[in-house]
Amino acid sequence: MAFSGSLVVLYPSQIATAPCGATSDVFETPTRTWSWDTTFLDPAKLPPSTPELSTVIRSQWASLAPNTLQ
Repeated sequence: MAFSGSLVVLYPSQIATAPCGATSDVFETPTRTWSWDTTFLDPAKLPPSTPELSTVIRSQWASLAPNTLQ
């Protein structure tokens, strides 16, 4: 099996709670060919509704008097 794309775990499994292959009764993963889809590096080519994250870094702090705007 070959896969090129992105996988996301949205929540912990309530059924598959042991690592793959931990015991003989646990599913053993097959050999797979994995690769990173480089089109994900271009924001214009992301799938619809892809979540976006941003970070706000405050670089300067100031104390303001009550009921004033700066």
